[in-house]
Amino acid sequence: MNFKKFILLFFLLIVGIGAQEKNQLRINFGLWGGLIENELQDRFRLDHLIEENQILRYDSNWSKINPFFIYPIGVDFLSSKDDINFIISLSLGYFFPLYEYISVDQDFNTIRFVRFQNIVSSLSESTLGWILKFNRFTFIPKFGSQGYRKVQRYKEESFGRNIGISIGTNFGNNEFDAFNFGYILGFDFEQNLNEVFSIVGGFFSSKAFSNENGKMEFKTTNIFIRDDSFELKTTSQSSNFLVKRERYKLGILYKLNEREQLEVGIRSEKQNFSYPGYKNLALSFTNQIIKFDSNIFELFTDSILWSKENIQQIGYFYITFQRKIDLKN
Repeated sequence: MNFKKFILLFFLLIVGIGAQEKNQLRINFGLWGGLIENELQDRFRLDHLIEENQILRYDSNWSKINPFFIYPIGVDFLSSKDDINFIISLSLGYFFPLYEYISVDQDFNTIRFVRFQNIVSSLSESTLGWILKFNRFTFIPKFGSQGYRKVQRYKEESFGRNIGISIGTNFGNNEFDAFNFGYILGFDFEQNLNEVFSIVGGFFSSKAFSNENGKMEFKTTNIFIRDDSFELKTTSQSSNFLVKRERYKLGILYKLNEREQLEVGIRSEKQNFSYPGYKNLALSFTNQIIKFDSNIFELFTDSILWSKENIQQIGYFYITFQRKIDLKN
């Protein structure tokens, strides 16, 4: 089932369940602590250690600006009839960090200043849950879909002295674009302490599903201007894009009034990324000569490095505001 079909099913479920006796809409908006470390940092660093002509290139640690994650932006649709209660949820999340690092060749002939800016990194989740109530305790098993996309713009400025003085920059569409769609399974729970406070928590995972329908593309174009010549370098990188996610949360729900409530706590998500089938067509144009830049050894090591599963984590503190709206049939 592709993403469009699942969204169609999502709205059909709302229409079907919406004909029940009692319906309620809950609007959610929250902030999350943000990305601890980008999984691409180690992948780029290892990849840059193997360049054409075996020239080693060292990358500094990535510094990040604006680490916060906006999550969730979404709605919950709650419906009940004959003591059967359902919840349909649609949640979106957005992340806009800016990464910067410095890259230096082993002989210090070239230094590069790199900015890696997120145009958009987004999560989308659609789930259907069955609400089970046991006195003050509520348990909600859930099943649904996930969409994960990250689009990051690569900007590099370089200065070198290996063949005269050279200045390099990139131009055009230098974007890392990866998307994956798959399925998730999990649960939420709530333990009422009194009329105002509740303990809430939850867990979900996509590891039970293959989720092997993602794609990645990353193309770069750089030009280097020297004393009496210029060099144009291009890369065209592509692969499959696999995502495995696990998330847990534990928090306190505080009811501000009959309509509004505030949830605060700890939420942590571990994300496993891999790029099987990675390939890169790297070309350079110098003095009317076209050269294929990737040697056989680099092609082999690239395939291993990008197929390897890397982990990144989002956490930890979160705060979410919720507002309830009763719907009339």
